[in-house]
Amino acid sequence: MSRKPIVAIAPQYTHESHTVRMVDRYVHAVTQQGGAPVVLTIQEDPEVLDAFVASFDALVLSGGLDINPRYYGEEILPCCGPIVPDFDRMEMALIHKTIAAGKPILGICRGLQILNVALGGTLYQDLQTQCEGVFLHDQKMQRYETSHTIRIEPDSVLYRCMGKETLEVNSLHHQAIKTVAPELRVTAVAPDGTVEAVEHRTAPHVFAVQYHPEELFSHHPEHGSLFAHLIECCR
Repeated sequence: MSRKPIVAIAPQYTHESHTVRMVDRYVHAVTQQGGAPVVLTIQEDPEVLDAFVASFDALVLSGGLDINPRYYGEEILPCCGPIVPDFDRMEMALIHKTIAAGKPILGICRGLQILNVALGGTLYQDLQTQCEGVFLHDQKMQRYETSHTIRIEPDSVLYRCMGKETLEVNSLHHQAIKTVAPELRVTAVAPDGTVEAVEHRTAPHVFAVQYHPEELFSHHPEHGSLFAHLIECCR
């Protein structure tokens, strides 16, 4: 591929003002690793989603709001945060169409969670109230600071990117994977057992992390390697 790969970034939704937006760190991370980022809009029309998939080379599923528990067979509990069901439906449809097209996906935080739900997995609606013995995963320090370690499986995309089995990461979430989707396998966990990375069993260019590498890479350059790998998968 002689041109820069087009990397689509799924938008974030501001619940209070009903607007879509994008944190510029995702854009910078893609740009610095040689990609050409574009931010998608919220759409449910299958033909529009097909046009999206035809136009990009890779997809980033960004962080954001909670996912409607109804999509993984649970009632909405008081501990669940704001949800936007049409946004969930759009991302899940986009995931299936992108995988079917054989194109790479990088999921980040909510992106890991929606990937898991789209492929048949479930979530903890709130780690602190539903999972005994976990530590605080919504850190109260700067987003570029690391707050805990993860253990990485050596035969994984994440290990090939980072080159080590233990990694310091940040933690900016209150939901997490409960039951792993059949098509995914866990490739990293936190010391308390929280799932921190997954990848697709038959499409290894589809992978996701629970932490936020786009917040880390400016202070910890090694975290840019996930975006570099995503773009390399396009070539």
